[in-house]
Amino acid sequence: MGQNRHRTILTMLGICISVFSIVIFYTLGESINASIRQTYGSREGHNMVFVEAVQNQDS
Repeated sequence: MGQNRHRTILTMLGICISVFSIVIFYTLGESINASIRQTYGSREGHNMVFVEAVQNQDS
């Protein structure tokens, strides 16, 4: 670390920026998720899709 001081500083800066960006994106995703849940409510079965099959009577 002492031999290449600039390289060490740039590496540490890159690691700090990486960790910071991961924390920011995680927080942003969680806040968007919470906002969507608050907007649409947390009703039971809110993630269900119902499909109804109807037979065609034209024949």
